[in-house]
Amino acid sequence: MTTATLIETSPRAAGWQRIFGRLNNVPLTSSRLHLVRHQTEGLMYVYELDISALTPEERERLIDLLAEEFNLPRSEVASDVDEQGVPIRAEDVLLDRPPVGVAPNFIFLDESVDWQDDNCGWDGEDDDDDI
Repeated sequence: MTTATLIETSPRAAGWQRIFGRLNNVPLTSSRLHLVRHQTEGLMYVYELDISALTPEERERLIDLLAEEFNLPRSEVASDVDEQGVPIRAEDVLLDRPPVGVAPNFIFLDESVDWQDDNCGWDGEDDDDDI
């Protein structure tokens, strides 16, 4: 299992602390970065929270926090969490090993493409032979 430590100075740290009661050993699906377009903030790198590794209590707190934060019905958030997953901004994450899929000094990005969590062309499998 890939886990992360969330940076305590992040503006989102308090929310993650509320969900997990900690900022370390937060489960990720992998160390693979995903490029997504945020509705208001543009393109950003994220990791995916491993929903299947959450305790039932953590999952409930996650749903409560997201419903409150985005002013959405709890049932809609629960469905979205299961169907779409939950991103964690890469800028908030510390990993034990370098992330998979990032060239150290440059990033190629076609701004004309509407990037909607397409994994930047990776196949989504958790293997390291894509790079």
